[in-house]
Amino acid sequence: MGPAAAGAGRVAMDGRFPATCALVKVPCCTRQVLCRLPAITDDRDPNDLTTYVHTYGPRLGSTPGVPPPRDSSALDLRHSMPGPRQQHSYREREATMASPVSKASANYTGTATATAHEPDPAAPVAYQRQLYAALRPPTYSTQPTQWEAAARAAVPLPNFLYTHGAAGSGETHAANRAAFARFRLRPSMLVQATRRDLSVVLFGRRYASPLIAAPIGVQETMHADAEEATARACCAVGVPMILSTAATRSIEQVAAASGVGPRWFQLYWPKPQAEDLTVSLLRRAKTAGFDVLVVTLDTFLIGWRPSDLDESYLPFLYGQGCQVGFSDPVFQRMYAAEQAKDTRTVAEKLADLWQLLKRPGTLGGAAKVLTHAAVIQKSLFFTSLVASGNYRDWNDLYTLRKYWDGPIVLKGIQTVEDAHRAIEHGIDGIVVSNHGGRQLDGAVASLDALAEIGADDRVKTSGLTVLFDSGIRTGSDVLKALALGAKAVLVGRPYIYGLAMGGEEGVKHVLNCMLADTDNSLANLGKRSTADIGRHDVRVLQQVSKL
Repeated sequence: MGPAAAGAGRVAMDGRFPATCALVKVPCCTRQVLCRLPAITDDRDPNDLTTYVHTYGPRLGSTPGVPPPRDSSALDLRHSMPGPRQQHSYREREATMASPVSKASANYTGTATATAHEPDPAAPVAYQRQLYAALRPPTYSTQPTQWEAAARAAVPLPNFLYTHGAAGSGETHAANRAAFARFRLRPSMLVQATRRDLSVVLFGRRYASPLIAAPIGVQETMHADAEEATARACCAVGVPMILSTAATRSIEQVAAASGVGPRWFQLYWPKPQAEDLTVSLLRRAKTAGFDVLVVTLDTFLIGWRPSDLDESYLPFLYGQGCQVGFSDPVFQRMYAAEQAKDTRTVAEKLADLWQLLKRPGTLGGAAKVLTHAAVIQKSLFFTSLVASGNYRDWNDLYTLRKYWDGPIVLKGIQTVEDAHRAIEHGIDGIVVSNHGGRQLDGAVASLDALAEIGADDRVKTSGLTVLFDSGIRTGSDVLKALALGAKAVLVGRPYIYGLAMGGEEGVKHVLNCMLADTDNSLANLGKRSTADIGRHDVRVLQQVSKL
């Protein structure tokens, strides 16, 4: 026996965790194993029979050829090393079964009855019963893939691709979904979960569920009722809506449509030269009853999106997605000042317009440009302020805090290091997000990033509220994100597909389906509330290389 094998033989022979992990040979035929996640062993009984090993295969955040840290590499190999409890003989087991307690239990004939529990008729899962009780197929499918297909059929292809598309080759977008397939839930049986509590507390306020409607712009491209339909639907089902700066309705219009529903405001942060516009937008949002500010950090420059580039489609050019700016008094003043600087003659303006009309190459395209000529110039000015390629840095957050006295959430965090910087700058929360794969191609899957950030001790003890975005489609997706450290999740494309297929009713249907699925999954996981979910409820499935 060589040194490595000898070291392996010393691992956990008494059933306790070794001081340091050693290498244990895994059978070559074992192509997949269930891996424990980072930092899930803190509260574990030291006499647990689990054997921990280091693996050299691909794993979350690993460097090829370098063994990962101890408590992020634990493999569930209970069967591979005999601990003391596994070495009992059959005689010993029979003796245990014949103990007085066991005999009494086996012969018990008492009259005690189980406590009766009745399901809550108002629980989100009641939507499932309603669908069955209808005795006919629902108007809209309950399957996320069908929502996408219905949206594709409902709107012009460029409009659909703008919502559906991703950056570059689509690797990040695909990785977001693939990550959910690697993480598996571990259900517990005989848990009294007849009545469940889906509510979560965020920034001192209790919300009915962990679902939040993500900020998505230019919703008018998917349905004529746009953000107002989404706001009404969110209010009806009790899901907070985050309004995008790139909305096709004003802040005040969406607030009115939201009614008493909870609402947050997302800021595409204008460049430093337009600080007055930032102040005005935040003041309007606060006045209109938006409670939380979500600042998007990953879109100072629009990502490389081939599906939009191939169609030469950018709705902002024709004024869609600019209504928050167009309705702002500071922006109007800034645009008027910009126009006053235009010293071109009438002939020069007409010549420029003629060149613009020739760009589409068709009569229909030229007509569209002609009818939107005035708004195109205004739109270009607005986008030059909020998507100009002018990047901000961490020091600018201090300036932002002066203009907003409520919770501030940074959207787009993907690393533990940036989570630490958010803590250092006094930020209230973060959204672990890669913008649904729409910004950086080849980036880490958002769920993988959450697994690292959620396991970090400093993050866990800081009071930082961690939210998740990018890839949520089902109730089990929601539970996996909560188990990995998120307090709530943002839902994006699914509800926009619902908007396309049915306006307000389509959004309500999608959100009701996701709420019911989440409630159903919580029950089948064996949990009474979202607060009961932890990292011990998931395992990660990964490939293991030969040792």
